[in-house]
Amino acid sequence: VLEAEGIDIGVVEGVCGMINYEFTFTGQAGHAGTTPMKYRKDALYAAVKTIQYLHDELDQLDSKLVYTTGKISAHPNIHTIIPDEVKITLDARHQDPEVIKQVLAVIKKIPSIVEQCEVSYEEAWSRKTVSFTTELVDYVEISALECGYSNRRIYSGPGHDAQFAIDLVPTTMIFVPSVGGHSHCEIEYTPVENCLKGANVLLNTILHIDKEH
Repeated sequence: VLEAEGIDIGVVEGVCGMINYEFTFTGQAGHAGTTPMKYRKDALYAAVKTIQYLHDELDQLDSKLVYTTGKISAHPNIHTIIPDEVKITLDARHQDPEVIKQVLAVIKKIPSIVEQCEVSYEEAWSRKTVSFTTELVDYVEISALECGYSNRRIYSGPGHDAQFAIDLVPTTMIFVPSVGGHSHCEIEYTPVENCLKGANVLLNTILHIDKEH
């Protein structure tokens, strides 16, 4: 976001809450050549229909909502056999707990039978939205302005140690843009110039804290 919008500093207000659900589709295995289409209970096709349903429904919610089906496992995973059990995951993230509740409502509308296959789901894990210390967030914003850097307030989608540190001490974070917007991956690269801007804002923030306290 920072790179795409040409912004120097991300003033991090907190870490988005998230939910992660696993769905199981149970059908009937059968030979790919002997089973007519109308008699099939194809668990993978049921999963595909459900993924499309989730996209159609979730896209109508808040534009800041992000969601991902990052894992699919099909059994028996043989090209000549109709899948009889398929598992998929849904990872959904947003800073507003009410939007996460809307995501849950969408999930709960999934019927128990899709394309003649049984459907079940369960929560794998979740986390609540964490808001950082308002005073420190303000200091970061002020420091960026004093340095003459463009900035915007932003919530972190990924988790960070800072979300746990705030249980013990006042906390905030400073984001800088990376080339291509790549983050949390091997090709992530942040030029020294961008790091320097972040370090300058960090220094000024510390000076503000020292001055006020």
